[in-house]
Amino acid sequence: MTSRAAGVILILFGLISAGADLSAAQNVILDARLQYEILLKVLTFDRNLEARLGRELIIGIVFQKGNRDSSLTQQDILKAAAGSRISPLAGRPVRVVLIDLDRSADLDQNLDGARVDVLYIAPLRAVSLDGIIAWSRDKKILTVTGMIDYVEKGIAVGIDLNDDSPEILINLAAAKASGADFGSNLLKLSRIIF
Repeated sequence: MTSRAAGVILILFGLISAGADLSAAQNVILDARLQYEILLKVLTFDRNLEARLGRELIIGIVFQKGNRDSSLTQQDILKAAAGSRISPLAGRPVRVVLIDLDRSADLDQNLDGARVDVLYIAPLRAVSLDGIIAWSRDKKILTVTGMIDYVEKGIAVGIDLNDDSPEILINLAAAKASGADFGSNLLKLSRIIF
């Protein structure tokens, strides 16, 4: 095991022992703070990340303000980002932007205006995941979620809870289609979905 892989494991166990709440009342199972920290660590394993970035890493949170689970997840992830000890990433500051799908019926307009490098997908209702997936693949933007069934439908990375331990799921085809090239160290630590 390389030092980077060992570092990810130590971070995961450190966050758990530091008192991360691994339960949630929403559809997203894993604590938002832990999800966000794992997301940032997962990004360090993408060998193509730096080539896709500008002067900063922009993470877009796709959510629906009118959907309680979606809105709460967005708020929790935003708080986690504000309180994160991990910044910068790949030598660039991290910024989080909100993409409220309730604001406009035009999905492409919402997503195009955000200029993001990574999309975190909160629980959604009556929204086509296919549209988000197609848009992100076309723009070579990595998608991440805490909704495990979304990974099976084509979101690239999922962060789940398995037997009280965090688990990273990677939809390999979706990750490659979004331009990500994850190292074998991460793939060994993850559950791969084909």
